[in-house]
Amino acid sequence: MPRNRTSSDSRQLLQHSESIENNSDSPATPLPNSVCLKQLLLQRAWEFWNVKQNEKAAIFYQTISFCMQSALYQDNEDIFSYIEKLKREVSYQGGIEKPIFNYSNFDDINKYLERNINSICLNEFPKEWTVVQLCKNFNPVSISSKYEDIVSYNTGISMAIFKHSSIKDMVMIEIKKPSRCPENVFEKIYKLNGKVTETLNFRKMPQDTSNECKESREKYWKAHKDIDFYVQDVIVLLKSFIGPWICALTGTFKNQKSIEIENKIKFKVYEFLKTQKYSEQQEKLILIIAKRTDLLSHEQIFLAITYILRDKPNLGYHDIDLNNLYDFLTWIKQEFVYDDVSCHPCILIVDELLDQLPFEMLNTQQEFTRVCSFANLKRLFERHSENMENGYIVCPTLNCQSIINPDGSLVAMENRMKSFFNYWLPKWKFTFNQKPSKEEFYEKLSQSDILVYCGHGSGLQLLSMDSVYNLKTKAVVFLFGCGSVGLTSSGLVSELTGAHSYYHIGNCPVVVGFLWTVTDFQTDYCTTKILSGWFNNKQAKAHWQCIDQKVWKSTGNLTFTKNGDIVSSESLAEIVTRLHNDPEINIAIKSALVYRGLPVIVNNTK
Repeated sequence: MPRNRTSSDSRQLLQHSESIENNSDSPATPLPNSVCLKQLLLQRAWEFWNVKQNEKAAIFYQTISFCMQSALYQDNEDIFSYIEKLKREVSYQGGIEKPIFNYSNFDDINKYLERNINSICLNEFPKEWTVVQLCKNFNPVSISSKYEDIVSYNTGISMAIFKHSSIKDMVMIEIKKPSRCPENVFEKIYKLNGKVTETLNFRKMPQDTSNECKESREKYWKAHKDIDFYVQDVIVLLKSFIGPWICALTGTFKNQKSIEIENKIKFKVYEFLKTQKYSEQQEKLILIIAKRTDLLSHEQIFLAITYILRDKPNLGYHDIDLNNLYDFLTWIKQEFVYDDVSCHPCILIVDELLDQLPFEMLNTQQEFTRVCSFANLKRLFERHSENMENGYIVCPTLNCQSIINPDGSLVAMENRMKSFFNYWLPKWKFTFNQKPSKEEFYEKLSQSDILVYCGHGSGLQLLSMDSVYNLKTKAVVFLFGCGSVGLTSSGLVSELTGAHSYYHIGNCPVVVGFLWTVTDFQTDYCTTKILSGWFNNKQAKAHWQCIDQKVWKSTGNLTFTKNGDIVSSESLAEIVTRLHNDPEINIAIKSALVYRGLPVIVNNTK
């Protein structure tokens, strides 16, 4: 149990952050104050949830803690005023120390939630959206720990459901480490990058037939298989950790018949609730579980019920309420069956400390997008809402550009991508083996409807950091490079940063890329499958996805096989989701593929 921290702790945090800030010369360096304030806010969230049983206050503090990324909260005056108030309250007054929790609560927490979260979700965000926030629970040692210790600490996850078709108000769920799950999923995912780097060392193999070459190749492919097994273990652990609450990470149905079935389930739940005595929070959780019992085993339904009834004294197997609820939910599972479970995207607001976890692999039938904070989601929505239909931004395709192999070091990739663009997207503007100047890259971002980058990293090295803050673009950006949308840390409690954050600052509605290092051919395969699935080419003799991959991989030439299963959709999130199911892609690669930003569709009628 975390100890009670005092204002002395708080002042030390702020003094530490100010000393770092004073020694920083780079305008792009995040404000360390924000890191310290984030920990204070998460501490308060823990206090309100665990001690004061105030759900709305806990959600409030968690939510504004996500907005601490300086570049993203600086234009949110409402949130900034709360932060300034918090800073004043934790300071000394007359040299007297006082516990941080003794100062007055914010009087307008409920008003803030109603006006700036719940009201926005219900009245402004599209009805098709589902919005869920995932936060790593507060750890008191995090204020003096290195990043690897903070991210690896085996704590729980708080799930705040902001917008969901089953409920009209917010609800929070605390997901604790299951007793049947002995391994630490947080530590395991943190070690993944190191294991991938070790695997890449085997790629530097002699180009001859010597025994040394053969041995190196064997080690390389064995290491590749080991990485796949490792990632598969992470996914199994994560599924066990999230358990029955995968139900909450599901979008609104697209199919009208499925919507009708959902409404029938709601009616049955409301009838059942009339005969029972449940709290408001319990009723919300029952509605969420009832909607998607098809995703759960009977054991998982039982686990959900034990959480819903966790405050009931002497809860046991023979408890009447437990058995009644179990019988009802298992009846729902048997009675109501969906033929079509295609859903609109579920937007995940993901804590930076959880960002490397492959949440998209929990349900590979569900479209997901990610954002870093509620403020970031609100900001992007306001910038692009005028181009939105049925919950999706309609992406124009008048100016589509690509930058391929700008430093000239990926020759095989360049040859493969040349054949792809020349065959499938010949009207695009593309450059190969040519590094654009910062001005040229800025111009491409500013003017493009869609920009594809295929090269090392994220392409951000081609752009001046100062120009990011002045960038105004509507481009959907694809970053097909290693770790292109992953987060990194550079110190003790330093804020995590990622290239996608800067693109979002420039108003990019969507950034698609990889969380960690990926191999070149599998990256090329993902690139072409996404783009050929999202864009039609009715003039092509055969669909791109029917190529002979072995020939294309080795020579870059095109030979077509018989027609197979074509991945195609106007929804980019659906394309990415279907790649998460693609048997041709190694699980370590498809787990790294992440969609960040708003749902978007393209008009393929032209």
